[in-house]
Amino acid sequence: MSQSPATLPSLHFPTFAFVLLCWSFPLGILSVSVGPMYWVCFGTQYYAWSPLIFYCIQSLLFLLLIGFLLFLSQRTTLVLINPTEGLLQRALWILLTLLYIMALGGLILDPELFLNMQHNLTFPNP
Repeated sequence: MSQSPATLPSLHFPTFAFVLLCWSFPLGILSVSVGPMYWVCFGTQYYAWSPLIFYCIQSLLFLLLIGFLLFLSQRTTLVLINPTEGLLQRALWILLTLLYIMALGGLILDPELFLNMQHNLTFPNP
């Protein structure tokens, strides 16, 4: 019985976890600070949305982000564990590490970003 190429062996879980962490920090920060979560918060100022609709839309966007991150991490891990891709693997490792360092560095250098993210995740009072 052959294994599907889309499945990850359990031996590569640390690689998958690291890749997921490297993708989730920058994409999560962008999503909350200037991305779809911000757009939903901005939209409540112009449309008469109830808090229930606001939190339902945010939950849907959050689930879509989680699904996208899992899919992206799985595909990236499959590229990283492929033994034939030498230069591509090294470039991808460097890119992921730099993305993670830049995301953490951005949070450390700009602590007001936390306040912006908190504001975008709460229903604005009229």
